[in-house]
Amino acid sequence: MKLKKDEFNKKMNDGWVLTNKQIDYISRYPLFYNAWAGSVLELFCFQRFWIWLAKFVPASLAPSTLTLIGLTFNLFGCITVIYYSPDFKSCEIPRFVPLLLALSTFLYQTLDALDGKQAYKVQNSAIEEMSDHGCDAISTVFVTLSIAALLQLGNNPFLLVTFLIISLVAFFFSHFVSHVTHCMIFGRIDVTEAQWGCIFGYILTTIYGQKIWLYPLFEYSGLRLTLGNLLVLAGIALLLCSICENIQISLMGKATPIEQMGIMIPRKKLTAATYNPLFAVGFLITCCYINYFYGLMKLNQLVFLFLYGFSFTKLIITLVLVNVSKGEFEKMNTSLIAPSLLTINCLVSHLYGDFFMNCYTALLCSLIWTIMDCGKYITYATWDVKYALDANVFSIKYPVGHHKNKAGGCGFYFNGRNTEEVLADWNKFKNDETNSPMREIFLNHLD
Repeated sequence: MKLKKDEFNKKMNDGWVLTNKQIDYISRYPLFYNAWAGSVLELFCFQRFWIWLAKFVPASLAPSTLTLIGLTFNLFGCITVIYYSPDFKSCEIPRFVPLLLALSTFLYQTLDALDGKQAYKVQNSAIEEMSDHGCDAISTVFVTLSIAALLQLGNNPFLLVTFLIISLVAFFFSHFVSHVTHCMIFGRIDVTEAQWGCIFGYILTTIYGQKIWLYPLFEYSGLRLTLGNLLVLAGIALLLCSICENIQISLMGKATPIEQMGIMIPRKKLTAATYNPLFAVGFLITCCYINYFYGLMKLNQLVFLFLYGFSFTKLIITLVLVNVSKGEFEKMNTSLIAPSLLTINCLVSHLYGDFFMNCYTALLCSLIWTIMDCGKYITYATWDVKYALDANVFSIKYPVGHHKNKAGGCGFYFNGRNTEEVLADWNKFKNDETNSPMREIFLNHLD
């Protein structure tokens, strides 16, 4: 039997994972989304392509459905490459696999761009924001591991684990900036360029095989640098630059590009609670490298990487949900439980042998717990948001034109081609003296 929204909230006592305050916020106020986008490739090519393609997406198709289909393509590509190289060392992956990865990356990129445009057209709410960025977080794990398998990074496990961790930390900090400034900031060289770099690399691998990435560039006293390692190191360097830039914006007060344009969006006050997400990430990184240096990754690289990949994913999805519901990030997130216990077991086992549990068994149990915890959180959060909004996730409950439909959007979104329009909207909004819902959320609920 279906429960009404107020009955549901009462029965669940603050919802499954959201408090009544968060549920009330989501139900009362529209999603206020601000973003600075428009990378080089988007500006000169892909925004036109995506806008044209969006015309053919039927209004009956929910944005989250597009997002999930895109994630499925990435999942299928990742499973395929890992099937042929579970240890990330194989140099005999069939050449159709990188071609499949190139196709899946292109389809994911296209659907990921279309879901936002579809959201403005048919349903734009916290559901779409959570599903979009949640699927992006999961895809970051899949794409990173797919690249690692093709480049045979299993032969350099430290570089492999660092590549995954830095990729996820960079993705996390892009949302931490939104947590503080209420703006998503994308650079002129960003995700679109990175994805097309991957597609180009996949095509080269299809033509020349994996041996192209083993071409030696430098070798001295046992130190060997291959073309594949150089690409990974360059990628890590770019990601570190992105992290440093986001730290300056979020913690050191550097103006966002939107603020530089004159649109002054209230920032979150830097209190002790603001730093909770940073504590969680720092703790998770520490556990990861302690377990790595004590040899847990040697037991099973795939299990180890998925364990920390999904732990980071849970943190990122939690942060996204906090951002859309004006909640607070808990310092001790449940995604830290398995890595914490695994680290304790690892340290004790190193001193006293398998005192608590065999390390390999502990690693497997930690992965199972992490996947269950992440899946449970996503499920419960979706239920809370769904009932708060009185909307469906994978279908449109109220068609466009209905008074309960949530099409359109509030906020200031720069895509590189609409600067004058957004600035005009800001001037109109700034001089508006009416108490519209958009103005109310801006003045009273962003700080």
